[in-house]
Amino acid sequence: MGELVIVSTRREWVAKALAERELQLEPKRLEVEEAEE
Repeated sequence: MGELVIVSTRREWVAKALAERELQLEPKRLEVEEAEE
């Protein structure tokens, strides 16, 4: 049972890390799109 909890929390941590990375990349992506026009 303990291992399942660790796996689920790790999965949540990875999802959270990916979401934060996406938020950090969004502004840069928007700036690039505006610069190309």
